[in-house]
Amino acid sequence: MKKLLSITLCIVMLFSLALLAGCSEETLKFGLGTISYVDEVKNADGATNGSVAASTTFAAVTLDADGKIVNCKIDAIDCTLAFTSEGKYVKTENFATKQELGENYGMKAYGGSKLEWNEQADAFAKVTIGKTLQDVKALIADDGKGNDEVITAGCTIYVSDFIKAVEKAVENATDSTATSEDDINIAVVATTTGKDAVGDAAGNNDVEITVSAAAVKDSKVTAIVTDAIGISAVFNAKGATNTLIGNIETKLQKGVKYGMKAYGGAKLEWFEQAAAFDKECVGKTASEIAGLATGDTLAKAGCTIVVTDMLKAAEKAAK
Repeated sequence: MKKLLSITLCIVMLFSLALLAGCSEETLKFGLGTISYVDEVKNADGATNGSVAASTTFAAVTLDADGKIVNCKIDAIDCTLAFTSEGKYVKTENFATKQELGENYGMKAYGGSKLEWNEQADAFAKVTIGKTLQDVKALIADDGKGNDEVITAGCTIYVSDFIKAVEKAVENATDSTATSEDDINIAVVATTTGKDAVGDAAGNNDVEITVSAAAVKDSKVTAIVTDAIGISAVFNAKGATNTLIGNIETKLQKGVKYGMKAYGGAKLEWFEQAAAFDKECVGKTASEIAGLATGDTLAKAGCTIVVTDMLKAAEKAAK
């Protein structure tokens, strides 16, 4: 009887230790950083279309209590918005991120690279693990490419935008329920709209980019941040544009300047509504997030804006 009791106590102790070990998993900060800018502007000339080209880079990180990166994911999307010399809007059917393009991005096929863009971005992200922000900033060389550590890891492309996006992700990171066991996903949904220029009325070619970065464990979201950015090419009936080269702020970066309360009469600003949306996604699977499209859960939480693309992005990020 004593032997059976001892065995039982040992089993109970081992089970308790296992539970304690599971509970001791450190929760991490989670953040999304976005760098976006117009880098090329061309007026239309005869049969050659005009265009406004923009580049956007995303980074998502988890951070430990010492400010060291535990996990990192990087993606980017290039959007070229075109128009004709007659001021006609040229529609782009879809935009894909560089991670989504994979081999189709063509660095190996057409540029002779050993590794494709997504592989090099993943290699850079891996190098950041265990490093502080200051360590990450030191990874760049004078020519805008990575230092020897980055090159050796397999990332030979320019990394300045990677580092800027990681910096913003670290600065934006907040407490979450993410842990070191979680995967990090970045999902992007790009929606295009536009119209022709008529007479003195300008035309436009616009893309709205919605991004969700999520930490996921056992198919459930443990942390998520949703943001959006609008990029616009405005042109006249002769195919000329006054769009300027320079940085573009996301809706989260704009904060109260976005003006939903000041000019739209909303009770909550866009960033506040996005935070309410994110809060409802935590703890849910992809299918459960998709289910938020029906019912009034989001509205009751304070998110009353159109969430079609937010739901699509969050659902993708949760998979």
